[in-house]
Amino acid sequence: MWSSYSRVPIACARQHALRYARVAAGAPSREASQTGARLPSLDGLRGLSIAFVLVSHAALPLAGANRIGLRLLEWMGALGVSVFFIISGFLITYLLLQEEDRYRRFSLPRFYLRRVFRIFPAYYVFLGATAAAASVGWMLVSRRDLLAASTFLWNYWPGGGGWNLAHTWSLSVEEQFYLLWPVTLLLAGRRHALKISTALIVLAPFVRVATYFLAPAWRGHIGMMLHTRVDSLMFGCALALVWDSDGFARVRPRLFRPALLWLALLALLLASPALTIALAGRYTLAAGFSLQALCATLLLAWCVSEWRSAAGRVLNARPLVHLGLISYSLYLWQQPFARPDGWFALHGPLGILLPAVLAAEVSYFVVEQPFLRLRSRIEARLPPRPRAAAAVAAAQPMPVEGQLP
Repeated sequence: MWSSYSRVPIACARQHALRYARVAAGAPSREASQTGARLPSLDGLRGLSIAFVLVSHAALPLAGANRIGLRLLEWMGALGVSVFFIISGFLITYLLLQEEDRYRRFSLPRFYLRRVFRIFPAYYVFLGATAAAASVGWMLVSRRDLLAASTFLWNYWPGGGGWNLAHTWSLSVEEQFYLLWPVTLLLAGRRHALKISTALIVLAPFVRVATYFLAPAWRGHIGMMLHTRVDSLMFGCALALVWDSDGFARVRPRLFRPALLWLALLALLLASPALTIALAGRYTLAAGFSLQALCATLLLAWCVSEWRSAAGRVLNARPLVHLGLISYSLYLWQQPFARPDGWFALHGPLGILLPAVLAAEVSYFVVEQPFLRLRSRIEARLPPRPRAAAAVAAAQPMPVEGQLP
């Protein structure tokens, strides 16, 4: 944060030069995003995450009662959700800081307007369809469960059960994060927000263990509650807070050394599932969630920065990007089709995946996209906001290599 308006041009010039050096090297900055370019690789990472969740659910009938198979699927689903959390923390914070760069302050009402149009339409259409199916006996869903899901309180709902709405716990975590984090960032500022996110990352394992012993009735919810899963979100927030900083620019080459990246990948895909299979909650609660999020955050940062690499080309390929674009609707609609004892599961994994993808495509094009276009029209009619002097200066033409796709 600048201490006085008179220092804005000087600070802007220094940040402008730093960002140019990073963009020239291929790393996107918030300034590049302000031109309308999407952050590379994030949609592809969403695609991989939803693929992990889909496989973990679709393969449940095949695992049967096999303990190793069930724990492996549990790890796979948890990894997919953790990556979703990291992306949410990173992208929400990144966009809020981008808005602050433009206007010297981000708008909470406009943020919540964008979130409502992004999250609510597809979500409540899904809940409405679920309630309708339950009313005619096609699905078993209680009114209490519908109330918990519709208020985004499933993760703290005592006695909440049933398969059909069980996945709304993660959406509840994200909505609770959307309510609390932007206010925290606005009141605390960037520097203190980084301290808060770091503190929450450090404290999260202790909070999980304390919750396990001090609140035994909530043990089944430990992996679902905001205060026990906040570290995954905060890793993403912390990454966004340092993304355009001098310090991160200096350590970036060391963080992105091949040996460290391979170590993170092996820890994520080999060590973590092995420890989950061997130790279950003794690993995931004490250290597993945090170590998993740490490795995934490092790999996410590399994928976004090195989007022209071979891995980046895979993540930015159209099929995976499209899977990422429909991932929200796909996450919503896969649950009723993936019920282990349901009719669709009797036809194998394809009997689950094909109708889930079809429902997601319909939801994306018929529900999500029209409401996003409506949001754009509403935002276009809002009163214009004066740009900060730094944003005006940064908008001056400059040579840029590696324009984002």
